[in-house]
Amino acid sequence: MCCQHGVTTKIDIPTCMGAVRRPSFSEETTVNRREFLKHFYRESDGWLCVRGIHFHTGAAKNLFASTFEEADQHIKHFQNLGREIYFAPGVMQTDKNGLANNVLHHRAFFVDIDCGVGPRKQYLTRKDGLAALQSFLEKSGLPMPTMVDSGNGIHCYWLIDQDMSYDVWKPLAEGLKAKTHALGLKNDPSVVADAATLLRVPDTFNTKDPANPKPVKIRSVGRVMTLAEFTECIPPALTHESNRSAPVDELTRSLMSEYPSCSLEILLKRSLTFREQKVTVKEVDEATGEITYKSKLAEVCAGCQQIKHAYEHRDVLEEPLWFAALSIAKFCTDAEQGIHTLSEGHPGYDYEKTVRKIEHIKGPRTCDEFQRLNPDGCHNCIHKKDSKITSPIMLGRFTEFAAPSDNIISDVKHDGFAEPVTIEAPLSYPSPWARRKQGGIVRREFDDPEQAAELGEDMETFVYENDLWVKQVLDDPDGGETVHMVHIVPTGTEGKRVIEFMIPMEEVAKRDRLQGTLAFHGVHGAVTLATATMLQQYIQAWVAKLKREQPTCFARSNYGWHNDTFVLGMREYIPQKPPVYSPPSKATEHSADAFTPSGDRKSTRLNSSH
Repeated sequence: MCCQHGVTTKIDIPTCMGAVRRPSFSEETTVNRREFLKHFYRESDGWLCVRGIHFHTGAAKNLFASTFEEADQHIKHFQNLGREIYFAPGVMQTDKNGLANNVLHHRAFFVDIDCGVGPRKQYLTRKDGLAALQSFLEKSGLPMPTMVDSGNGIHCYWLIDQDMSYDVWKPLAEGLKAKTHALGLKNDPSVVADAATLLRVPDTFNTKDPANPKPVKIRSVGRVMTLAEFTECIPPALTHESNRSAPVDELTRSLMSEYPSCSLEILLKRSLTFREQKVTVKEVDEATGEITYKSKLAEVCAGCQQIKHAYEHRDVLEEPLWFAALSIAKFCTDAEQGIHTLSEGHPGYDYEKTVRKIEHIKGPRTCDEFQRLNPDGCHNCIHKKDSKITSPIMLGRFTEFAAPSDNIISDVKHDGFAEPVTIEAPLSYPSPWARRKQGGIVRREFDDPEQAAELGEDMETFVYENDLWVKQVLDDPDGGETVHMVHIVPTGTEGKRVIEFMIPMEEVAKRDRLQGTLAFHGVHGAVTLATATMLQQYIQAWVAKLKREQPTCFARSNYGWHNDTFVLGMREYIPQKPPVYSPPSKATEHSADAFTPSGDRKSTRLNSSH
């Protein structure tokens, strides 16, 4: 793994070349944990994410490594603490979080086959799981994967010989999910196409049963495939992004207005997760018949109990409740796979017929409709008191955060320029704020959003739908300290328009005055008190961040040369570089407009770090 801090040497690892052969957990391998990681990641820029989870409390912590030696130290650290230990198959861009938006690239595809006794187990024994895997390999043409005995199942990895961006990896991962379903290989549907999934680290222990810890062992090492080889066996499938453009009715739009995407995978993951919470229990005295209600701690469903019931009993589910569950899947971004997931084994299920049957469904069923169909399914629901949760689909909501390529906004009109410009949104926002993939601001509510997702809690609070950030803090000799804002607003069919304006620092501390200034400059979200309060906190966080990270900047109080920069109107001219916007000072704001140039359309770049 070639990382920020060094390069490790490659090693030779036994590979399984040639024809497909029956995988066997009786095979012996001399590959240890560090060698496994080297084989898995090879030489790659980025960060390896290791997670330790406290089994009883669910408390989780991510540690990031830039070398394999450092990763091994992190693993040993979690071992000493007695934690359940996982790693992220994706290589991370930064050491800040283990979320999908932080994944730099992938080098593998993977499936998780659970074996044993229990409602979520796909096969009774490992032997049964391996037999199903062998059948899948023969039918799909895939070679034997690298396999890890997870203690309760089988983790399979098909390693690829090149870095795969999300846009390359995701359709193929969805294709693998569809292929396993079509060919009858049962596996955890929440893992296969999850860019931020976590899987167990080899040479550790699975301690779900503390009295009987099970070793996590490498059982075989498969050969590294080319991307063309994998694609020949597994064609790409429809992705979330392509589904996202499908028309949505008004009911659905109203249910998900603040959250652009809902995923059945996420909904199922939350619904199959439990947490400890106080519940009200009805008790009847056998002698007197007196009824009392008591509160006690109990393990409750973190997501939707109705969806959990529909998934776990899909083979015997009555048709009205089945169709109610399908109404949720239909309007999720992963609808195609979701219909399979909620229907597999149901006697009335035929994919083509089911698709035709659900065409008339106009929106996802509400919580009230589910309760009428199955009253017991909503008993002790932890979301009953949340007025924002009106349908199970809302528990599958997720926010896609901006990747570096999403931060370049082209062909934008600018008040200070005659020609369209290109704007770069900042790569990093002050914690806990973040930019959405499609623009706009959200506030992350948890230090560990991944754990929040598993608990079924809101990971983010929607703040403002348009881009808004602080570009710099300026010391104006004539007007005191001011905050330089960038605001990008849609202009209908004409694209987008950027507005840059100044706010006196004294207004940043006074919500009422700040609210009026933001509204004056087109920040319509500031009209409500709640949003104005969040925007004030957001701007204050930006100011603190920039003051920590940037030297003091001074407003230009006159035109002409300033060192190597020539200032005229609202522009700064730097030799051999495109001109950039220069906010006017108190002394120049009345004359700056007179120097706004006009002329032919050109490509101009504004650097947000100026």
